[in-house]
Amino acid sequence: MTQPWIVPVCIAYDRSGDRGEACTLLEGPTGSLALDTRSCPRWVLPNASGRGYYRSALTEAQATSLRDEGWNQLSWFERRTVFLDLAGAAAIGKQPLPLALSLVPKLLDGGDGFTVGAAVALPTSLSQLVPDDLRSAYEAWLRRTFGPAAERAGLLAKRADTLDDEIARSWLVSGAAWFGRDPKLIDDATKLAKNWHTLPTSIRRTVLTIGVDANPALFEQTMTGVAAERDRARRWDMLRALAGVRDPERQARAFQLILDAGLDLNDTLQMLSAGRNRPGTASRDSAQAYFREHQAALLRGLRHDSTAITWEPFVALFTSTCDADRRDAIAAYVRATFGSLPGAGRIIAQHLEQMDQCIAQRKSLASAVRTWLTGLDP
Repeated sequence: MTQPWIVPVCIAYDRSGDRGEACTLLEGPTGSLALDTRSCPRWVLPNASGRGYYRSALTEAQATSLRDEGWNQLSWFERRTVFLDLAGAAAIGKQPLPLALSLVPKLLDGGDGFTVGAAVALPTSLSQLVPDDLRSAYEAWLRRTFGPAAERAGLLAKRADTLDDEIARSWLVSGAAWFGRDPKLIDDATKLAKNWHTLPTSIRRTVLTIGVDANPALFEQTMTGVAAERDRARRWDMLRALAGVRDPERQARAFQLILDAGLDLNDTLQMLSAGRNRPGTASRDSAQAYFREHQAALLRGLRHDSTAITWEPFVALFTSTCDADRRDAIAAYVRATFGSLPGAGRIIAQHLEQMDQCIAQRKSLASAVRTWLTGLDP
């Protein structure tokens, strides 16, 4: 018989209007814990301080009571823990998606950068599931939700900023301006992007990507300037910004840099993964088409001592398609194309598993996303 894990469990709960805490050791499949309270707690947090090595399966009523009644008595770590538990459950259809999304605005003010990042990551990760006819409603929700906090954070660092502030700023601007297409933030970012070299690294790539996408003149300037850029980190920022543009014609021109003899192929290859997680499918589909068309030259150009970190993004480029109808064809293609490379068997298996999980999640969430967006105010 396998020895079960002994799990320390601490909970926080409402104790007649105050906060109470209690701990125990869970030594079997089930356990119980007595609470020091005369009445039924109005809210219960199953993972006090968020330090327990477990996920909590909250009911909808429990989650609602934590949001509406217990929120002010929770630390930021605890608030993030509640949100991540709900977001994880919503992702597999175990909780209503709107319930998890209702916590997003409550995580934006005063939380650490990782909390803000988690809050932005959930709705922006749904971008690939948004139907075309509801894209405008989705972007409007992102602008309403993240725009004010992004405006308060600003695009430029302040003297008193902490690392959390820098992380939060990048997430908020990305959520509101890139995914939500906030016109004011896009305009501000485009102006700053004209002198992007002077920007802090924490916001530089985000601003440049927004500006290059929004402003054709800046795109042209970046196209002509990338070969002269000697700083590799800045060159990478330029290449990823160019590859991520949403206009198909400009993106096709940007891809011409990949096999440019004047540039290092090990730098330009990363352009193909830049659009993998962008809104919509056009960027990913065009990147896949480019790779198929130039497959022989791209694989030939890899260094003979290249490790998996060099070519693994190509596998991910195709398996990120998350399309059940194309699953088997993509699996056959990546096996035939990359299967003979060192360590490929395990890497391909891992990415195909992620693809299967994405397909299952899409099936679970697609109708929930449509229902959520259909019910939003215009």
